[in-house]
Amino acid sequence: MPVPKMRASTGGAMKRPAGAPMGGASKKTKGIKAAILATEGYPEDVLTMLAGNLDKIMSTCKEERHNYQSTAADMVSSVLKAAVASAEAEATAVQTKVDELKGQKNDRDAAAEAALATQTAKKEATAAAKEAEKKAAEDLKTAKAALSAAKERQTTGDAELVEAEGKKTKLETFLAGPFEGMTAGSLDEEKTKEGCSEVLKIGKEYKFDDSLLASLTSAIQKAPDARGSFDTLCLTQVQDVFQKAIAELAATLAAGEPAKAERASAVTAAEEALAGAETQETASKEALDAAKKEEGEAGEALKAAKAAVKAFNPELKEACNALDNAKAALQELHDGAVAPFTELVEWSNVPPPTPEPEVAEEPAAEAPAAAEPAA
Repeated sequence: MPVPKMRASTGGAMKRPAGAPMGGASKKTKGIKAAILATEGYPEDVLTMLAGNLDKIMSTCKEERHNYQSTAADMVSSVLKAAVASAEAEATAVQTKVDELKGQKNDRDAAAEAALATQTAKKEATAAAKEAEKKAAEDLKTAKAALSAAKERQTTGDAELVEAEGKKTKLETFLAGPFEGMTAGSLDEEKTKEGCSEVLKIGKEYKFDDSLLASLTSAIQKAPDARGSFDTLCLTQVQDVFQKAIAELAATLAAGEPAKAERASAVTAAEEALAGAETQETASKEALDAAKKEEGEAGEALKAAKAAVKAFNPELKEACNALDNAKAALQELHDGAVAPFTELVEWSNVPPPTPEPEVAEEPAAEAPAAAEPAA
């Protein structure tokens, strides 16, 4: 027996009166208001206005909304889209950070190993710099001692030559000055007496003949035109003795010049060696300071690398928690604001179409049984 069809309703669904939103708009707008007020990038007074009037904006179905309500609803839609975009960007940024951190584990371990190797090398460099600085200080001490010894040898070795040079200069000065004046008779009586005294002094020093010195005093004190041939001979002999002494001193100086030059050269070489040692010591100190500084920097770098390794798991955990929170915030925004707002925006007073009544299908008639063949 066929199933009867359901009668379609002739009156349709009852129209929901305006001002009575589906499910109560005020209940649905709580999350939307919170999302509006939390959105950045809009003037605060605009957001406050939208949130404060949201119940009125969404209080009517879409067919009965005033243009002002629709415009305000569009504004709310823009704000919520911005909120979603911001939340999605935050989630994406945190996800990127998590992905980056996951790839840093091996890098941080490798960086710590490299920092340890660098610190070890810097420690070795500092130790080598200390040894170099110690050697440079010893070399400087040796160079100072060598210069002192070279100067001592120079002073000792040149003493005789310095004395000879002084005597030679003194004799030359006296011979060309006072003695020449006394011989020419150009000195006054006082100067002449002083000259005679000096001649006797020099004569004793250089062991002049006593008789010659005795005759010299008499000859000098006479005026040139009052001197006899003996007086002139006496003056000439004294002059010759002076010149002979000067020549001997010059010979002594000439003979000692090579050794003197050698000693001077040794002092110059020692001074140059000292200057080089001082330069090397200064450079070695600077190198040691630089090595210590680099070792310190390497130590700080190693400390930072170890800290980065130690902080990896906490940082990753924090980033994962932040990602979970960002995802939860995005989902909460969707569930508490976007979905309710979409539902309110699409709220309609037009009843849904009446479903067609279901018609029961009649069972198919059974086919007659086939006749059995005759035996």
